[in-house]
Amino acid sequence: MAIIIPPGIARKIEQPDHGEITEKEVHECFENHDGRLCWDSRPQHLDRQGQPSPWFVSETNKRRLLKIMFVRENEDVHLKSAYPASQQVHEIFERFGK
Repeated sequence: MAIIIPPGIARKIEQPDHGEITEKEVHECFENHDGRLCWDSRPQHLDRQGQPSPWFVSETNKRRLLKIMFVRENEDVHLKSAYPASQQVHEIFERFGK
């Protein structure tokens, strides 16, 4: 499985208003992810087939909590967004993540 971070998404997540997240941190979150997922069914977050987008909360190696949103295409994972997880997002994930 390859983790693909489109250039536009990489530029967006590294901005100060988006948490200054590095590609390395995204990869660490995927490596540290425990397998549980939540699903975002809001219209703006549906994939190309109209399916909800999966997301999860995971820690970087420096224990920074990030929310990671992605879509799967074939065997690859394409990052849609990443940002620091608020307490509310973390609680939602802990409650509903499967």
